[in-house]
Amino acid sequence: MDKILCQHDDKITTITINNGDKRNAFDSEMSKAVTQFIHEAKRKKQRVIVLKANISHGIFSAGHDLNELTSVDEITNDPMFEMFDAMTASPLPIIAQVEGAVYAGALHMLMVCDMVYATNDSKVIITANKMGVPFSLRNYQNWLSVMSIHKAKELFFTAGSIDAMDAYHAGIFNAIFSDGTSLSARVDEVCQAIISCCAEGVANSKLQLNVLANDVTINYDEAVAIEESRHKILNSPQFTKRVEALIAKIHHKK
Repeated sequence: MDKILCQHDDKITTITINNGDKRNAFDSEMSKAVTQFIHEAKRKKQRVIVLKANISHGIFSAGHDLNELTSVDEITNDPMFEMFDAMTASPLPIIAQVEGAVYAGALHMLMVCDMVYATNDSKVIITANKMGVPFSLRNYQNWLSVMSIHKAKELFFTAGSIDAMDAYHAGIFNAIFSDGTSLSARVDEVCQAIISCCAEGVANSKLQLNVLANDVTINYDEAVAIEESRHKILNSPQFTKRVEALIAKIHHKK
């Protein structure tokens, strides 16, 4: 079974997460496949990319597949981050079509999509601080370019969830719909509207809006201090112990 499906059809590329056995969690090969399909869509002169999932256990995606985790280094060298960069750099608009719960790295993926539409039973959860995984400045910039700081703090400080309506008001979702049929119809309408516009104009708008949204001024000394504090956490015995305990727990379940 292909864990990532891709279809190029009438100027629209549809990428589907299809890893139901693992609640659509991303392993390294899945992240690399999405990156490849994004580049392929550009080469084929497609106009828009839709990212969706074959929902599993009510989950859009459980984020990174922790069963792959064997060391601390794999947390910071995750191919998902290369996938996020490819999504941001692509001149094609990327629309997420969300049904169900979105966890951890998959929620970060939504932050680098250009538009996100969801059903009203969706919810979002980021659990990084359960293990105390420190994000980089650039990662946090992605979040604050999309959503309000108060909701971002609620998500990160509590490792809890917010429902679809909260996610809409926070700016994560463009709109929410009562069912998958209405959601799909709206995404198709948006795709057709994009196709009717000038490709070069849309690409330039995406480039400039992304630059402006992430244009945060911070001086060199502040940036160095923040990065040092982040690496202090990553290199601490306490963090290593938490990761090793998680790895042991995962392998014990197998």
